[in-house]
Amino acid sequence: EKRLKGTPMIATLGPLQSALIFDPLEALQSFQAPALILHGEDDELVLPVHAEILAEAIPNGTTQVIENAGHAMVVEQSEAVVAAITEFASGL
Repeated sequence: EKRLKGTPMIATLGPLQSALIFDPLEALQSFQAPALILHGEDDELVLPVHAEILAEAIPNGTTQVIENAGHAMVVEQSEAVVAAITEFASGL
């Protein structure tokens, strides 16, 4: 859709190329701060299993799946997202 509206090809392919060649898991293993990984249970673009992989890579990582939410979970379930962040932050 972006290409049809005149966006340069590099603007859409650049982020995709980065995602294909960069593996963040090794870098995340040295991340020491507590981390909350939120993921929509109905996300079809990035499957929920990827949230678990991130949480396992981060020493203090915690995953919470947001029900009835897809890739746009912040828009689709904003109250649940705010509640999850609030609960996580209150435990820090």
